[in-house]
Amino acid sequence: MQARNVHFLSRLLLVGVCLSAAGSALAGPPLLWSVTGKGGATSYLFGTIHVPDESLQRLDARVASALDGCQVFVSEVPLDLNAQMSMAMRTMLSGGKSLSDVLPDGLYRQVSELFQSKGIPAMVVDRLKVWAVAVQLVLVDHLLEMASKPPLDQMLYKKAQAAGKRLDALEKIAEQVDIFDSLKTAEQVQLLRSALEYYRKKKKQGKDPVAELVAVYRSGDAAAIRRKVMEEYDQSDPLEKRLLDKIFFERNRRLAERIAERLRQHGDQVWFFAVGAGHLPGKDGIVERLRRSGFTVTRVK
Repeated sequence: MQARNVHFLSRLLLVGVCLSAAGSALAGPPLLWSVTGKGGATSYLFGTIHVPDESLQRLDARVASALDGCQVFVSEVPLDLNAQMSMAMRTMLSGGKSLSDVLPDGLYRQVSELFQSKGIPAMVVDRLKVWAVAVQLVLVDHLLEMASKPPLDQMLYKKAQAAGKRLDALEKIAEQVDIFDSLKTAEQVQLLRSALEYYRKKKKQGKDPVAELVAVYRSGDAAAIRRKVMEEYDQSDPLEKRLLDKIFFERNRRLAERIAERLRQHGDQVWFFAVGAGHLPGKDGIVERLRRSGFTVTRVK
């Protein structure tokens, strides 16, 4: 398997940290679409990015207005404390096992030393499932920063909650975690090896995957975001192809269907859907799927 950004993208899926377009920090228009059905109110679909970045903390006025005007705020997964605790528990090994019990000695030593060099205690990493380590490894340079800063999806969630808006989510925690829990141990080890190789390759090149993704996101170029997603998967590799199908294509269909269902059942309400930007563009993306379902979806500029 080639070292690809699949683990980085997977981490973005699970970390639960979303950022939106920020005023002057954004090079292009915000990834915001209006969505209307026959005779229904105008709702909004907003593309987020699941990493923290100071330059993106201030909401674009158009995004803020859409959020203020909505009646229901909808995130990808529930963002309450119980849901976040459930997510954390689902990433941990069971039966008293530790990471050193399931990894080859050499690989365990390399991974453990890398995390410790970034200020993350070995005892924290030792509790995690192999796939959970793999999807966090490429972000190891940013994990402490991410833990210390409030994620924007939580900020949006709290704003909506304080304003008395109804809160909803498109997926359950288990639906996201099961994608990785279903992998065999050997496949999880394969992901971890590839993640380590990818991280070392980027460091050697003097590149930061987080900065690269933020730059593409800030451009406001939906097509460029789509290309970024696709180029990070080696579709000739069976495991990466399967993950791409499950993380994006299958979830795009599921997310679009659940958005459409809510709009059809409660079309008189104004909804604000906050979904990872990678799920929106492309013929199989949420935007086109909603259009094929009869909705008028228009980029807000």
